Amino acid sequence: MKYIWVLVYLSLFFGSLILSSSSILNQVNALSCEDPITVERSFEDSKVVFLGEVISKKYYLQDEEYGYEDSIVKFKLKESFKGFSNETITLETSEWFWDPTYEEGNDYVVFAIINTQQNVLRPQWCTISSIPEEKNLQQLRLLANPEQTPKETLTLPPKKQMEKGIELEDVTCKEDLQLIFKYDGSPACVKPSTATKLVERGWGTNTPLPWTPTKGLFESTVEEEPEPEPTPIESTVKEEPEPIPTELEGTVTTSSSTGVQ
Repeated sequence: MKYIWVLVYLSLFFGSLILSSSSILNQVNALSCEDPITVERSFEDSKVVFLGEVISKKYYLQDEEYGYEDSIVKFKLKESFKGFSNETITLETSEWFWDPTYEEGNDYVVFAIINTQQNVLRPQWCTISSIPEEKNLQQLRLLANPEQTPKETLTLPPKKQMEKGIELEDVTCKEDLQLIFKYDGSPACVKPSTATKLVERGWGTNTPLPWTPTKGLFESTVEEEPEPEPTPIESTVKEEPEPIPTELEGTVTTSSSTGVQ
């Protein structure tokens, strides 16, 4: 009977320990980020933001007791939006935790912070997908150059953005809209479902088309020929010739006669 109570006590003890551990793990795995996760927020929360290609990846044992492995990922820089602009950038990641997985040979948009204790660069959590999307890249370019493009420009309609000097290929839409180009080449921001229908019916495309804005919205792009310079009109008034100078009066004339009268 005594041994039975001991077994019951031990089972209760280990059972509560397992439940406690499970609760802790659930809390850890249930890491949640404040909504919404936007390009702008991801950019502001990160110290380093860039587009790069993974050129090497090596694993090393981070925790011998549990066998956790971290990885050292080396990127070839393709475009820098914030922070470093080196030709290559090294990032340390913990794939077993919440860090994204980077595969060699692929391109990624990296949002990173600087771990000052370890003096390494690590991925920032709670950011948009690291898979490059042209829409996100365009917005990152605008965020990277605030002195050239005001912040409010990001929420303007496409044509208004172009009025402010943004190129056609750099036009962006709000995060719940998709950029398409109508049959005449003009940009428009529509819902994804609408964009799909327009493309299927041939009324729009996802690829920029040549487009010349209509006069009135933008200044005409046709170069006007300069007006010919007026030719000088020849004078019809005849100028009188200058008079030939006459001999001065009072000059002495010598006589040809040799006699004196």
